[in-house]
Amino acid sequence: MPKQNKQARLFEIFLVAVFAIFGVFSFTPQAQASDPNEEGDTYININQDTIWKSTDDLNLAKTVYVNPGATLTIEKGAKIKFGKDINGNDTYLSVDGGRLIANGTQKEPIGITENADNQYYLIEFRRNNWDGVPDALPSFLRYVEIYGGGYEWNTDCPECSGFLRKLIPSAYAAIEGTPAIFFAGGKVHIENSTFHNNIYADVGIQYDEFYSSTGIDNYLEIVNSNFEKNGNSMAIKSELWCQEAGSVCMNKIRLKNNWYDSPQGPYKTYTNENSDGKEILGNILLDGWRKNDLIVDPAVILPGIMGSLPKYAGVGGELVMEPILQTYENLFASLEKNGYTEDINLFRFPYEWRNSNIITAESLKNKIGWIKSRTEISKVDLVAHSMGGLVSRYYIESPIYQEDVDQLV
Repeated sequence: MPKQNKQARLFEIFLVAVFAIFGVFSFTPQAQASDPNEEGDTYININQDTIWKSTDDLNLAKTVYVNPGATLTIEKGAKIKFGKDINGNDTYLSVDGGRLIANGTQKEPIGITENADNQYYLIEFRRNNWDGVPDALPSFLRYVEIYGGGYEWNTDCPECSGFLRKLIPSAYAAIEGTPAIFFAGGKVHIENSTFHNNIYADVGIQYDEFYSSTGIDNYLEIVNSNFEKNGNSMAIKSELWCQEAGSVCMNKIRLKNNWYDSPQGPYKTYTNENSDGKEILGNILLDGWRKNDLIVDPAVILPGIMGSLPKYAGVGGELVMEPILQTYENLFASLEKNGYTEDINLFRFPYEWRNSNIITAESLKNKIGWIKSRTEISKVDLVAHSMGGLVSRYYIESPIYQEDVDQLV
């Protein structure tokens, strides 16, 4: 650890101890998880499962805390805007031991932004545990637009961390900046989402494996999403401190097949310095990137009757999609021309068409499960021809369906 970072961290500990002794900080009271939601002049405590609908007034002038034992569900099409509270302080959404489900769609994404000059996050994730309350399931965000968040500070104290910003932003206006999303703990999966027009950074991570008491299974993964350029802002800034290089700690921050506004991928010191894409700074597991900005679910092509044949002559060999007349190759070529990449977000499903559709639907379920595991995306699109449509329909209407098909064409 660099010397200046060690000094900054020691200084943080000293400040927390001093302020705790003299009672400088006043924290928002939070009810127990079994209590109903509680609302004050400047805050809302969500202590039980709550739904925000697109028809609700979501222009918020209070900080919202999602506490242990509670899930906040945001429905598709909802637009959330955070402003100042009655005291002129910044407001935001704090998922502090609870769970956030924000499940938008391609046509009706969820929007989260600010409607005032906030100097804080839009969303923060922390891991708070209360006795007797089960640990929360992972937070899940799909088709969410995060924009207009974050704040750029001056850089007189570049070695200072986001922890100081969290505690005393007015006294330490020298910190580099605040990201639109701040992650300090919990389990969070984000897919098919967009980050744009955020100041300083889209996502900031502050997680220390040395001192964390929030559990070993924390993670943040962002998959198949777009980080779009706006000014000099970074995509990700990670202050992830691992006990050992190459340990499982590195898997806590995972980026897979995102777009960083360049076909060359993100700019990352020492590993991808020739790219002109958005910057990634710090310890992160970078698992590939997309070369275009097309956000789609993986597409699975199902041929019709007699559309699958053995790759080689004989019975019982590997099946492929119509190798003689190559009936489906124009379809694949068209999809690839429009931004798909085979084996990344475009997959084939040859099958034994002599079998019952019941048997083939089970095989389709397994294929979709394999694709979800490979891509880490929760749903697929099925593009089916003839009998392939019957197989798809049987799967979707059968008891084995896993709620993992977004569109059937």
